Amino acid sequence: MDKTTAIDILNNRLEPLLTAHGISISLEYSIAWAVRAAGGSTSDYSSATDVEVASVNGDKLLDFAEYRTIENVLNNLTTTDFTSGPISEKLSQLADRLRDRLAKLKGKIDELYGFTNSMEAGVINLAFAES
Repeated sequence: MDKTTAIDILNNRLEPLLTAHGISISLEYSIAWAVRAAGGSTSDYSSATDVEVASVNGDKLLDFAEYRTIENVLNNLTTTDFTSGPISEKLSQLADRLRDRLAKLKGKIDELYGFTNSMEAGVINLAFAES
């Protein structure tokens, strides 16, 4: 799969949910993150080349990129509801729908790929001997 195909598929997955609320985002960063999360590497932290995208499992890449995109939208979403005359927008409902979708997607990713969103830490012991 190349990057253009990945972007098209992600747009098909996410467009109905996001464009209905006027949300437009770039998928470049999410795809680059997904390549790294799927075990690949990228020469640029914010974007991936066609070769880098093709180096990982396509389904895994798409699921990870969708996950990261929804996370990014939630982190940047203003969840304020407002009404101005006959116009009303309830962005808190969108946030709730995105959180539900993110939880379901995380469950799917955990089941299929064993991906968890946890951090690990360790200790490096440098046992220098003094002479």
